Amino acid sequence: MPKRDNASAARRSSPGASPIGAEPAHSAGATSDVPFTSFSDTQWQAIRAIRDDWPSNIDWPEVRRQIEEAGREYSAVEHQREQRRRSAAYKTALYSARRSIIGLQFNLSRLEALAPSDLVGLPIPDLKKFEKRFKELDARYQTWSAPFSGRKSWIRERLINRLLTIWKKHLRGRLRTSKTKFQEPTGPLVRYLTLTLTAIQGESPGRHGIKSIVDKAKKRRRGNSGKPKKTGKKLRQIRQ
Repeated sequence: MPKRDNASAARRSSPGASPIGAEPAHSAGATSDVPFTSFSDTQWQAIRAIRDDWPSNIDWPEVRRQIEEAGREYSAVEHQREQRRRSAAYKTALYSARRSIIGLQFNLSRLEALAPSDLVGLPIPDLKKFEKRFKELDARYQTWSAPFSGRKSWIRERLINRLLTIWKKHLRGRLRTSKTKFQEPTGPLVRYLTLTLTAIQGESPGRHGIKSIVDKAKKRRRGNSGKPKKTGKKLRQIRQ
């Protein structure tokens, strides 16, 4: 386990870590064009240096494997979502091409009908094969774009849930944050989510965004605890 001074220095100066509250740095392996595959050594060491007092017997290779697996799953789906977002121009061009074919067919037929009888008719190309191809492309577009309609990113929610599960189960951390003297959210969990999300997504929410994520997770887990809530009616019955 690294010494306290070394771990603190890693948190302050690690090139792979974004200072909490500062604009998150983009990971070299996590941009919209280059999907995330794994942590760099610098990024992983920054994650290891989040705490000076990790519980003993943490299986660090397994922790890294699970976080990177979650990151790769997220990145693969987000890459498809990005392609979907970029496809607006493709969709417009496809529909424009289909309309152009229909218009061309009409104009060629009209030109043929209006041509003088002694003028050799224009050869009408086989435009039906183009129309058929455009229909196939449209069908494919509808198929691969449909799962990503709407604004909410379910894959991002899944990534966050997996990171929090790893934090609790494998790193034995607690779902909580603390505050600085300036009332800014801080703590190991804030640093953990900031570093992992920055490495995987290329960016991370700010401190208050991370705190909101943690608060929502705590609220969900309290709601799923299965413990019956005491009501005023039951308390009155007990007093009687």
